Amino acid sequence: MSEGSPDLGAIEKGADVEPVEDGSAVMMRTPVASDWEQMKILMKRDFQNDRKHPRLWFARTFGGPLLWMLYTLGLFLASPTEEEGDDYQVEGDYRIFPETAILYPILFYLAGVNETLVELAGEQLKDWGRSLIVVNESNATDFYDFCDDLIDGVPPSEAVCAFIDADLSYTLFFGGDDSTAPNDQYLAGGQRAMQSSLLDVNGFDSTQTYPLRAFQKVPELNIDDTSEAGVYGLLFAGIMLSLASAITMQFIMAPLSTEKFKEVIRSFLLVGVKMSVYLQQWFFYLTANAVITAALLTGVSIVWNIFAESNGGLIFVSHFLASVQIVCVALMTTQVVDQEELTQGVPWLMFIASAATGIPLILLDGPDSILLSVLTVFSPFSGMLQYCAIYSNYDVMGFDVGVHPGQNVQESGLLGCMLAQVFGIFVWCAAIHWWTSPKSSRSIHSNEYTHHDELPPDKFEALSPGAQPLLTVRGLVHTFKTPRCQKNPPVEVLKELNMDICRGEVFSFLGTNGAGKSTSIRILTGEISLQEGSVMYHFFNGAASLGHPEDLTQIRKLVGVCPQHNDSLHEESTCREMLNLFARLKGNIPQKYGQSLEEAIAAEVDHRLEEIQFTSSEDADKPIVSYSGGMKRKVCIALALLGDPEVVFLDEP
Repeated sequence: MSEGSPDLGAIEKGADVEPVEDGSAVMMRTPVASDWEQMKILMKRDFQNDRKHPRLWFARTFGGPLLWMLYTLGLFLASPTEEEGDDYQVEGDYRIFPETAILYPILFYLAGVNETLVELAGEQLKDWGRSLIVVNESNATDFYDFCDDLIDGVPPSEAVCAFIDADLSYTLFFGGDDSTAPNDQYLAGGQRAMQSSLLDVNGFDSTQTYPLRAFQKVPELNIDDTSEAGVYGLLFAGIMLSLASAITMQFIMAPLSTEKFKEVIRSFLLVGVKMSVYLQQWFFYLTANAVITAALLTGVSIVWNIFAESNGGLIFVSHFLASVQIVCVALMTTQVVDQEELTQGVPWLMFIASAATGIPLILLDGPDSILLSVLTVFSPFSGMLQYCAIYSNYDVMGFDVGVHPGQNVQESGLLGCMLAQVFGIFVWCAAIHWWTSPKSSRSIHSNEYTHHDELPPDKFEALSPGAQPLLTVRGLVHTFKTPRCQKNPPVEVLKELNMDICRGEVFSFLGTNGAGKSTSIRILTGEISLQEGSVMYHFFNGAASLGHPEDLTQIRKLVGVCPQHNDSLHEESTCREMLNLFARLKGNIPQKYGQSLEEAIAAEVDHRLEEIQFTSSEDADKPIVSYSGGMKRKVCIALALLGDPEVVFLDEP
């Protein structure tokens, strides 16, 4: 490098090398932001907007958990305490219960081989405060037959029979029904009374030898089909969570629908941001918020004793997948529905439809219904109804064992529900991708018009000598089709528009209201699909056809647009903030050698502010909402001039 050469290393990597002499300085262009860089810029903007509107962020993130807490307050107050419920631990497939206090039978029928021993033991039993009937029978079989008639169907709490053998062992006979087990509390009490009486008869201190205070209940199977939760337990938590989430979904959709119907999205598209990039940055940002929401819902589920017995990690995954699915549905809804009022009604319509189909399936087919899992793919509220019913069925109102990894995730139906949620997220994301793809009918598609490339001289004004066409339009046709529900015929607003706009030329486009002026600009800038005709730009670095989706980014990089209305401005931002944001998104900003990206953008912003000449320099740092209509038009013009575009469209400036 020779002395005095510019420092190429100071230029941002990837910058367009288009040196321009500016006095003594040689200038280049800042690089165009990649899709990922644009996403980061827009997510930073989302974060800053949330800082300006903390109430909306709070409602979107904390609203669901707080509403669910409120709706399930009665369930929390009615939940049993630890003292009221069974306390046990799970070992494999069984529940192991702790020790329980011993109870004693009211009446003993007593007999034995040694009549004297029977009398002495009977005296000791009386000291225990038990009623006693001594039976004169020395044969154990005969005594069993005798007792069989006496205590058949009589529970051990009322009476038991005891026979003392010659070796001081004894046999305890008991009746009761099929539910009576050998470890019944009253049988344990009868055993202790007999053991203590025999020890006392033989001179032993039974209280020292047998310091028994309690006994162990028989372990029970962990799964008991007779302990399913009732209708209230299966449905209440899921319905309340779906109701709270429907309200939360409205807060999620609020900024999305506002930016769509106020044409804020349009301002991003005009500087080269793809619709897919715009929606993806919202997806990532709202998904990050969903982590917080899911964590709070998990805390409510456990602390509020809604799903206290189940694994916290599983509960978090269920809530998180449902929250992400809600984000996907919200993104798709705001793009498909063209009426703002109907957009806000979609969560309620989906909630009602999910409840109308999910509740009968849970009651008739069970919480693990496969059909309900299929519906979960399309509606997050169906998934909420299902996984809440599953957790409730395995909690205190049901099996009382909870859902745990490696034990009952699959058999409970939770695994199927989670897989349906994951698949549903992919389905909604695929639908969003298709909707925003260039191949869909809402985006520009290749439909080159070649019949009028060479127009008869008598029907087309000849170009001036030396003129360089910058924009060539041939055979442009556009028809607005009315919805099928309306009987109005289609409206043809453009009928074979042909024109050439040359470099350095100021071209005025005049016409009556409804003649198609704004529609033409929207087509030429790629906002509206090209139905028929051809549009070709002849830039310094090559030609770009509007009929090719891959050329659209290049066109928007080198074209500036001042829209007809001021609605696309971000009214909570200042003029300086907007210029800074769009300079980063668009790129192609003049940059001197040795100048950083930040310095180049700041210089460009100051330059555009000087051009529009606000009355006061302080106006540039005031919120746009405080501007007059004329000041807002100045902001739109400054945005259109960012980066020195080769073509600038001014729609009623």
